[in-house]
Amino acid sequence: GTIKSVSKIDPRGEVLTSVTIGTMTPFGLAVDSTGSVWAGSNGTTVGKVDVTGTTATTFPVGSFPQAVAIDMAGFVWVVNRTSNSVMKLDSLGALQLTVPLPAGTSPIGVVVDALNQVWVSGFHASTSTTHTLTVLDTGGTVLNTFSFPSVAAGFGFSFPAADPVGNIWVANQAQNALLQVSQA
Repeated sequence: GTIKSVSKIDPRGEVLTSVTIGTMTPFGLAVDSTGSVWAGSNGTTVGKVDVTGTTATTFPVGSFPQAVAIDMAGFVWVVNRTSNSVMKLDSLGALQLTVPLPAGTSPIGVVVDALNQVWVSGFHASTSTTHTLTVLDTGGTVLNTFSFPSVAAGFGFSFPAADPVGNIWVANQAQNALLQVSQA
């Protein structure tokens, strides 16, 4: 595919299309129910590529929005790493709400679980010994913040994933390990 683009690749590994989204460098992707692809970036915008792969649009958000996730109602959740915030956009890119997070959280990843809860992983700083996962409801209310002590200082969690039975998995960079969080 093209440098600084979002590419659609078929099951045989062939690139079907590559689309640049303005001047942004795309990061974490999510696909909505219409087949449009949303992309985080290393700037101050997120991008949306329509299902045909021909139209790309950008939307202003916070600073360093590295990941996006789509909830069950089609809203787009954006984590802004250097703005320490989470934003909720509608399917047209209009801002619905902003959830501030504590300074230094540096949210880097986001996933929506089977209960339609939004999980945000905190990357923190290279000197941090506690790392966090924050859980939001779709109204932006913080339901819980889980703190995990680390045996060594280092950057924290990166991009989380949700499994079909409700567990959250997150890569723990400070401990070179995977962490499984059960909601039971």
